[in-house]
Amino acid sequence: MAVGIRTTATQTNSGSSATVSVTTDATPEVGDVVFAIHANDYYAESDMPAPTGGPGGWAEVTAARGDAGSPGAHIKVWWAEVVSAGAMTVSVTETGSANEEKCLALWVLSGVDTTSPVDAAAGGSGSGTSVVAPSCSPTEDDSYLICVAESGGGSSTPSFTPPGSMTERYELQQGGLSNTAAFEQLVASGATGTRTFTAASAIPYAVSSFAVRAATGGVARDLDGSVDAAASATGSLTAERSLIGQAVASAALNGSLVAARSLDGVSAASASATSELTRSVGFDGAVTGAAGAAGAVIVARALAGGVVAVAALTGSLTVSGAGHDIDLVASLAPRRWVATLEAQ
Repeated sequence: MAVGIRTTATQTNSGSSATVSVTTDATPEVGDVVFAIHANDYYAESDMPAPTGGPGGWAEVTAARGDAGSPGAHIKVWWAEVVSAGAMTVSVTETGSANEEKCLALWVLSGVDTTSPVDAAAGGSGSGTSVVAPSCSPTEDDSYLICVAESGGGSSTPSFTPPGSMTERYELQQGGLSNTAAFEQLVASGATGTRTFTAASAIPYAVSSFAVRAATGGVARDLDGSVDAAASATGSLTAERSLIGQAVASAALNGSLVAARSLDGVSAASASATSELTRSVGFDGAVTGAAGAAGAVIVARALAGGVVAVAALTGSLTVSGAGHDIDLVASLAPRRWVATLEAQ
């Protein structure tokens, strides 16, 4: 499943308060992941505590810290899983003097691995018009790269030009603070290489790069309870249904299962390459099946219904019904059996 931007929200503070807060729109959904990016332009990185509000349970991406020392620019990145749909407000209250310019940005992302959302991260600092975000090394080939740049020491720049391969999401200006962020869909694992923002004027800066890991399994779930899923190559797949109870799954090559089920109790399943199974039952019907290399299929049915099955090569088929047990065996060549059982 590809990572996508559900929404972003930003807020700056001139230093009149130790707290900077930002509120998203109403689009975040349960299961999204929100990243909070806190940056300031002076004092110390140690004055930047964890966010409060939002979903809570904030975890820092420590490898993403950008720290240019004191007085200088600083960046910290935190994440949390969204547990309640709708708008959220997140705040950070700095300690120490806290009268520096500061900003807070929220990135709400869909399609993220909620167990381990950060695939790789790195931070750094420097000075000049070439603002170089460091390379990081994701292990996945479909991670989502976000790079952030922050000016420091009270020196700002009128504007940034994003790296050529990236799309700028926002630029922030507040007194001596300039901040920008950009994103990119990666297509390969391993070292990303650096990404260079171009500042309109020379600045001391802190930078952060982090790659967001996409959720595995290729499963997308809609509000009506339908499930669409795909497994490629030799991957396996589990599909779950509720509400309207419809599940659609596909497997390629040696993938495990293709299945569709709706509330009228009609189920169809097929396994690629070596065997296939088609099953139609009444409302209370249930199907369980597994096809291995030899094409063996086992079908359990409830009430009355028809069973159509094909097993290849030396595959076998066992059908168990209400008061009837039928064993059908094929050898050498594929055969087709049709069995109709009536409940007693």
